[in-house]
Amino acid sequence: MKPEDAARLIKEEIELLRKQGATDVDIEEPAFMELVYRRAAERSVEQSVDPMGNLEESLKTILEKASPEQLRELAVRVREIGFTGVAYELETRADNQERQGW
Repeated sequence: MKPEDAARLIKEEIELLRKQGATDVDIEEPAFMELVYRRAAERSVEQSVDPMGNLEESLKTILEKASPEQLRELAVRVREIGFTGVAYELETRADNQERQGW
């Protein structure tokens, strides 16, 4: 992220919090600025992941290049966070790759 983009996000967060009642005294508090930085960082991450673009392409690349073992490791992690259907699909893909002589 460019410094000017980070500065813009920080400024926007401060303005947002001012609209919600933050005062100049609040802004001088270290905890307030920590909140601003954290929220700006979260927004930065959200903006950098385009669910229909970058993320989709990244997943496609992972699925195309991952070995059956890597797919199974990913399936375990995905299952742990509750996505059992996705885990099943990953395991099925790993099985298919092995049958095709990966």
